[in-house]
Amino acid sequence: MAVYNYRGGATPYVMQTCPYYNGSEISKDNPAPTLSPRYTDQSTARTAYFDSSDDYSPPGSYVDFSLPHSGNQHFYSYVGGVPYSEAPGNQSHRIRENEYAVANAPMSDSGSGGSRHCVSIWMQAQIGTAPHPGVGTARTYFSVLCDAQGSHQGGSFWNAPGNVISYTSPRVFLGMSKMHVTGQRYGLANYRDWMCLSQYYPSSQPMNATTIRVINWGYGSSTKSDFQIIGFKLIHHIYPSVNDDYYGLRS
Repeated sequence: MAVYNYRGGATPYVMQTCPYYNGSEISKDNPAPTLSPRYTDQSTARTAYFDSSDDYSPPGSYVDFSLPHSGNQHFYSYVGGVPYSEAPGNQSHRIRENEYAVANAPMSDSGSGGSRHCVSIWMQAQIGTAPHPGVGTARTYFSVLCDAQGSHQGGSFWNAPGNVISYTSPRVFLGMSKMHVTGQRYGLANYRDWMCLSQYYPSSQPMNATTIRVINWGYGSSTKSDFQIIGFKLIHHIYPSVNDDYYGLRS
C-alpha cells in the first residue's frame, strides 16, 4: 500500500525489515550459528549448485531465519480515504473522487513505465577465523533461498511446478542465488562492518515467504570459510505510482 498525503497523492518512502533468529532480530547479541563450509575444495565450492535434496540442508552448513513481516509484493491489500461525497465529519479522512486511485495504490505498484520498487540488502558477517587476514584470504560462497507458503510444496526451498519437485530449481531470495564474499573474524563486538549485497535491486520481496535459508558452500578450510551472520537488513525503496505518476495527482 502507498503512504497517502492528505494534500494529494502517494508519497515515496523507505521501509526496513530484518530477518529474525530464535525470535529476535539478528545482532551481535543474537548471532546466527557459525556455518561450516560444505566444500573445502575451491573448485568444487565454486561450481557446486542445487541438484538433489541433500544440497538444501547440508549438515552444519545452513541456517534458517524467519521473516516476521511480509514482503512488498502486492497481493490484495489496498488503502484509501473516503470520497467527499460519502464522508461527513473528519476532513482528514476525505479525499476528492479523482484522488482515490492514487491513495489506493499498492505499495509495490509498478505503473506502466517499469519498476518503482527496489530492495537493498545489507549484512554483517564474520568469515574464517583470523582477525584481519587480508582481502581475499578469508572467503566463501553462499546462497540465500526462501520458502513460498501457498504454492505447491510451499514449505520447501525448491520450486515444484504442478506439485512436481524440481531440485535443480531453487527458490532464490531476491537474486542471491550464489554470492562470493570475503572478510574477517574479529569477535562479535570488534570492528564490525556492513556489507552491501545489493543496492536498489529492481524486484519485489515475495509476500508469501516466511523463512529464508542461508547455505555456506565454502571455499577453503574452516579457517578460511567459516561463515557467521550477525546482522541482516532488508530495505524497501517504494515509489508509488498510478498511470506513471510518481508522487501524486497528474497535472
